[in-house]
Amino acid sequence: YELSLGPALQHLLITYGWVPEIFSLALTHGEIPVLSPLLVSTFLHGGWLHLLGNLLCLLILGGDVEERLGAVRYLGLYMCGSLIALLSQTAVAPFSPMPMIGSSGAIAAVAGTYCIFFFTLQDFRVTPQLLSGRIERIPAMVFLVAWFLFHVVVGIHAQAVELAPSSFFARIAWGAHVGGFLGGMILGPVLLAYQASRRRSLVSGDSQLISGRSRSHTR
Repeated sequence: YELSLGPALQHLLITYGWVPEIFSLALTHGEIPVLSPLLVSTFLHGGWLHLLGNLLCLLILGGDVEERLGAVRYLGLYMCGSLIALLSQTAVAPFSPMPMIGSSGAIAAVAGTYCIFFFTLQDFRVTPQLLSGRIERIPAMVFLVAWFLFHVVVGIHAQAVELAPSSFFARIAWGAHVGGFLGGMILGPVLLAYQASRRRSLVSGDSQLISGRSRSHTR
């Protein structure tokens, strides 16, 4: 759909991309900001490279997280992570006029959850599989930790130094990526705990039902 718009694409990005300045000015004037871009902007991308790069990251990290949480909670993690990421960038640069698009913040939340779920000391234990070159989770962990630290350092630098709007680093929402990652580290365990609690309640309910039926048969 974006490709079909031609020159009108810029209007779409301004309308449905998340613009921190519009949100902040609305709050400043006591108005209710338009919140639809919080949802729509996640599904807009700046080109095939942007889209395919995000899909590749989601493919690498998402499967294990979805298997642990289940499809519905995984979707909740994704969307809530995107929301946290957008609001984090807004807190960092509240009056930025640049529209924010893409799913990087949501995927950062998935990455944060991945770290919490699978980042254990056992992953770094020296084993015959490690020595033979069969490494499973270690590269992902090293990459994610390095990715997070890189975003923190560069994000702080970007805020300290005024960058030209056209520069590559100025067009990356560093705050959104860091905020999404930290949000995922919190959301993942919360969703997992809710899932375990719900399963326990269902098992308890089934046990009481079976017990009740057993007593009725013995009377």
